[in-house]
Amino acid sequence: MTKVVIKRNDLSKFDAERGRSGDAARSARPRMQGAIMNCIAPRRGAVILAMLAWAPLGVWAADNSSDNDPSQALQEVVVTAQKRSQDLQKVPEAVTAATGATLVTQGITDVRGLGEVIPAISLGQDYIYTQIDIRGVGTNNDAPALDPAIAFNIDGVYQPRDFGTYGSLFDIDHVEVLRGPQGTLYGRNATGGSINVVTNKPVDEFELAADTDFGNYDGRQEFGMVNVPLTDDFYIRAAGQYIGHDGYLTSGFNDQDSGAGRLQALYKPDSDLSLLLGVDYFEDHSLGAHTVIGLPFADPSDPWYDPTSTAGAHSDFDSWSTHAQLDWTFDGMTLTEIPAVKRVDFNTTDPVVGVYSTAISTDKSYSNELRLASAAGSTSPFTWVTGFYFFKETDYSYSDYFNPYFSSITTNPDIAEKSWALFGQTTYSVTDSVRLTAGLRYSDDTKTATGQDQVFVPGVSFPVNTIPDEFNDTWHHVDWKVGIDKDLTASSLIYASISTGYLEGGFNLGSTAGLLPNFQPETLTAYAIGSKNRFLDNRVQVNAEAFYYDYKDYIVSEYLTQGELAGDFALYNAAKTRIYGGEIETRFLATARDVFNVSLALLHAQYTEFILPVADNGITNYSGYTAMKSPSVDVQAGYQHTWDFGNRGALQGSVQTHFESSYWTLFDHTPGSAQPAYTKTNLVLSYLGPGDKWHVQLYCDNVENSAVIATAAPPNSSSGTVPWVHLEEPRTYGVRLGMRF
Repeated sequence: MTKVVIKRNDLSKFDAERGRSGDAARSARPRMQGAIMNCIAPRRGAVILAMLAWAPLGVWAADNSSDNDPSQALQEVVVTAQKRSQDLQKVPEAVTAATGATLVTQGITDVRGLGEVIPAISLGQDYIYTQIDIRGVGTNNDAPALDPAIAFNIDGVYQPRDFGTYGSLFDIDHVEVLRGPQGTLYGRNATGGSINVVTNKPVDEFELAADTDFGNYDGRQEFGMVNVPLTDDFYIRAAGQYIGHDGYLTSGFNDQDSGAGRLQALYKPDSDLSLLLGVDYFEDHSLGAHTVIGLPFADPSDPWYDPTSTAGAHSDFDSWSTHAQLDWTFDGMTLTEIPAVKRVDFNTTDPVVGVYSTAISTDKSYSNELRLASAAGSTSPFTWVTGFYFFKETDYSYSDYFNPYFSSITTNPDIAEKSWALFGQTTYSVTDSVRLTAGLRYSDDTKTATGQDQVFVPGVSFPVNTIPDEFNDTWHHVDWKVGIDKDLTASSLIYASISTGYLEGGFNLGSTAGLLPNFQPETLTAYAIGSKNRFLDNRVQVNAEAFYYDYKDYIVSEYLTQGELAGDFALYNAAKTRIYGGEIETRFLATARDVFNVSLALLHAQYTEFILPVADNGITNYSGYTAMKSPSVDVQAGYQHTWDFGNRGALQGSVQTHFESSYWTLFDHTPGSAQPAYTKTNLVLSYLGPGDKWHVQLYCDNVENSAVIATAAPPNSSSGTVPWVHLEEPRTYGVRLGMRF
């Protein structure tokens, strides 16, 4: 089994029971980040900014002595972003990792909270779905015919639907976010990047942890974990979590009543062989998420005001999955096999965009990845990984948009997908300090659909129109990557690369009858140059990357207001989109008790050629429009201080803030769909008891009570000219208590 090791400076003796396990956890403290920063940056200066950041660092870099006190150095993080264990600072691409300890101390229990600690990423809620955008690349519709543009993986297993990410962040080792296309190693639907969640695995010592959280909105959270070594080579680990709170909207919507569990067993007879088996379960039974009328809000003094009745509304969500991972090292190679099965069922009824919507779905998927890689520690100048991937999914979905005053639509397409791929990537060390990388992946993807749309009118019991939905298409695609990286010093790396990614196409409801066109796959070619650096005895870290994207056939969603399918959504391709920008991530360990972090992301994203085949507000040409979900400036900054009281424990305080400039939440720039610039600040104060046996935390998230639009839907007859929006969480606060044995 691939191991992930995180070495930390011992800022406290806090064992992040939902963070690391094993020796690292018992000696580690969560380094809660924070500090408020006010930053103004030019919109088009991204490339220059990133290049200026990394160019002089090779000159500044100092020798890092292994004799230095580890408490005076930044942590070393080992990740598997390239399907092998590597020090994050040695991976020649933009990767950010958030440790389990960071997730715990920041109160992040859902993937939607990652945007508070990772730059250049947007995570929005759309009912039970999570819409993920990285550097302006993502999908803005939850239609079953459309796949997400960001590959989301849990313990190496691809999650095919946006709702597959729900309830996954508990008992976590770390989360990796890879920015930029990942077509070579992660395959289809990784156009914008990949998010990899790595859970804590069973270990060879007994561990027991529990904590509870009480907050406003009658919030309650419970967590428990037990790890038991049954024999010298067989260990099991079980973890569970419950989260509940009242609705954030005044109506009672946007509540939560969810439970999750995970059981894993690890057999490891020696250092060359391991077999992991895991089962996960998640359920949520609540009123569900709901939209409100967007800017200007119905009640500007309370954006979360919602006059909608909850009568008849419900949201029932259940998912389970099972997976295994075999790792066998022999003859200088490691064989890895990862089979997995997942099923998701949901049944929701909700008054959405002025009408009642019922959605029922059963999604089943099977995947298997078999790969062979050069073993760690090989003396060969080549390091490589190659493999075969197979994926199969069936999705039955039924949806009914009912309005008592005009036509209603019922859709029931059955969708099936089958995909297989061959891939390989190798790095050759030209010299001790210069390496060349090349990768290739061939993908064969097939999508089919059968079903129909039925149109009803008030007072008539039978459909007045039935529109068939039949689709069958196969795409063959080759992704590739080339790159070069060089060590300037032992702690300074520069790199450049060209890589590709693609998102498979699909169908629009009604396309069989010629009412709408089908949409084509989107492709992206990325050019990147960057640097990773540590200096001042490993106390300062500065990573930077500048990038340029050649983006073709970006898939966007349009709400139809005319024709036989009025009231439904359709997917179209924006022919050409240009995206470029840059990011700088910095960390500074000023003293053993003071840690600063600042990250800055600059982005320019524009549709350069986009003719919509149907008129929208009288407009068909959107060339020159700024792309949606693309803030030009994204800043995160933080500061943490620790007061060490010796055998009386320790006190830690942190502040973490996040600023984003204004951006559009709809591609057509509908009035009211622009999210104004905002800040969100989180505060945490923790007392860590003697001997690390217990802790108490006080927290306040979104101190400003900023109303941030998570996702938006075009206006309809119920909202006038104002779009409908999902809002992120308002201000929340509370206390967390925890114990560990």
